[in-house]
Amino acid sequence: MSGNYWSSSQLLQFYLPGKLKVSDKKAFSEESIAHWNFIQEIGDKIGLNQRVLATASVLLKRYFFKKEQKVDYSLEQLVSACVYLACKVEESPVHIRTICNEANGLWNLALPIDRSLIAELEFDIISVLEAYLIVYHPYPTLEQTFKDGLITKTQLQLAWNIVNDSYASNLCLMVHPHQIAYAALILSCCDDENTMIQLMDILKASDSFKIILGIQASLSFYYRDEGD
Repeated sequence: MSGNYWSSSQLLQFYLPGKLKVSDKKAFSEESIAHWNFIQEIGDKIGLNQRVLATASVLLKRYFFKKEQKVDYSLEQLVSACVYLACKVEESPVHIRTICNEANGLWNLALPIDRSLIAELEFDIISVLEAYLIVYHPYPTLEQTFKDGLITKTQLQLAWNIVNDSYASNLCLMVHPHQIAYAALILSCCDDENTMIQLMDILKASDSFKIILGIQASLSFYYRDEGD
């Protein structure tokens, strides 16, 4: 396990800015939103914390972009397996029987999800990802900014919610985690001039284009149902 994002598999194997662009349907699609909604549904049912759900979302996105052959499993099956695997990665294990029971209770599937299917899918996901399962998230950057006294608890919570919503897109494959955090901070603090001035020192040291990309992604998610 790498303790440094800059030498991690997330950056070296799964950072795909050249393959995804803001204008690509793959980047911000109804499909990616549906993936996130499914993960939240089963996660809320089981009572998983947000970091586990975020990790499940990233693993699912990595799987779809790395899988060279056609995916023969349903989204519900893949989501269940990714959530189960994410629980292990984040050291918040949940019994496989619980995953199966909650998934079958949520979704009326022609073929019920059982333990053997989850185990089979877990192996396939690990194989496709070449066992690169560690995920870095924007949350630590938000926590550190709050600990440094640069933002209020209310601003932290709003930024946290914006980061949560970012997993409805493929932004995590296109932008570094700390840049997603900075985009969320700008959106949560944009009406507070004093806070924005305090944040400028850390913001100007990062790639402004990537931060703008994060802001654009968030706004496109929140205003997706509005007409042109």
